[in-house]
Amino acid sequence: MTNKKEPDYAEIWSTLSEVDVSEYVEEKMNLSYLSWSRAWYLLQSTYPQATYSFSNLVKNEDDTYEVGCTISIGECSRMAILPVMDYKMKAVINPDTRQTNDARMRCFVKAIAMFGLGIKLYMGISDDLPDEKKDKASVKKEPVKKKAEVVDITPDVVADIPDTEVSSEDKYSEKWGELFVEGQSALIRQLETISQLREFYKINMERIAILGERYPDKRDELDAIFKSRSKELEEK
Repeated sequence: MTNKKEPDYAEIWSTLSEVDVSEYVEEKMNLSYLSWSRAWYLLQSTYPQATYSFSNLVKNEDDTYEVGCTISIGECSRMAILPVMDYKMKAVINPDTRQTNDARMRCFVKAIAMFGLGIKLYMGISDDLPDEKKDKASVKKEPVKKKAEVVDITPDVVADIPDTEVSSEDKYSEKWGELFVEGQSALIRQLETISQLREFYKINMERIAILGERYPDKRDELDAIFKSRSKELEEK
């Protein structure tokens, strides 16, 4: 009885890059992603001999950290690295255990994608999506500014936010929520590509999160506008 030949890189890529992951894709912050448990399930369904390992946490000079993960299938290995990020895709200074663990599992999915499984989800976007609500609890809140900020989206698209004096108590009033949704809606209609729409969402993510915490119905309204425009752009 002869031993079964271990697959090589070409065979693994050819097999995993053709796996249809659409049934397992989830949505978060208007972007698609594959959870670590589903990625591992799909990998094990095809290559049950696959193993994984995490490298030691790497500290950078600015007190940010990087994680690493290696996926091995027989004699073939792929490694991925990822900074520990907050929900705004910014590297976290001195991250806590929860943020570090989340980064490892995002990196885990990325390492699997290096073999081809779910690789198409990474085309046109950055790395996996941090969890907005959990990260907000770990990020020190910045002091409230007295003037609303003007946010640059692209050279041709600027967020037109009313530049009026407000106190810290009423900065995020219901009126602010109405104006924010109205202004965002007008700008979303100007965006001409999916990548612009995603970048717009990421840049305005902090205020969108505040909108959701204070006025969930308005957040739902804004999310519906994002989804509608996304569908329009996809059909072009």
